Amino acid sequence: DRLDAIRSRTATDQPSPEWYTPPEFIEMARTVMEAIDLDPASNATAQGWVKAAQHYTKDDDGLALPWSGRVWCNPPYGKFTKLFMQRGLEFYQSGQVSECIFLVNRSGAAWYLDLQEQFTALCQVRKRISFWTPEGKPEGSPRYNNDFLYLGTNPTRFREVFATVGRVSM
Repeated sequence: DRLDAIRSRTATDQPSPEWYTPPEFIEMARTVMEAIDLDPASNATAQGWVKAAQHYTKDDDGLALPWSGRVWCNPPYGKFTKLFMQRGLEFYQSGQVSECIFLVNRSGAAWYLDLQEQFTALCQVRKRISFWTPEGKPEGSPRYNNDFLYLGTNPTRFREVFATVGRVSM
């Protein structure tokens, strides 16, 4: 029966836990920053369209390595979101990162609200993003809405580009 079939599935039958940012959002980030120098939470599949000059994989551990230049980051969700956001802020405040755009799940958690206040601009996406599977197919939307958070000196450009997908505040 259906329940037995579900129980007997192997790990390879399960949907991938990795969801990728659709290329149109990467292009929006590239329009704001003109290029992407680093993607600290990535892999070879995502680099097919992110095309960062440098990227770190989970094996590299983007939380342990230095960040610089113009950074795009769609961090692993859950507890890692906070850690990646803190890391981005540290490198931006030190001057090693000139601009950074994060894509995260919107959260009402106190830590998120405190961190978001330190960003230059915020775009609250109107419609949940339909992320892609490793095979390049839309997977569906997460349970939560998404935010793009910007660090940099060009919040006006960020607003011009990202206002097409959500409400931008600076």
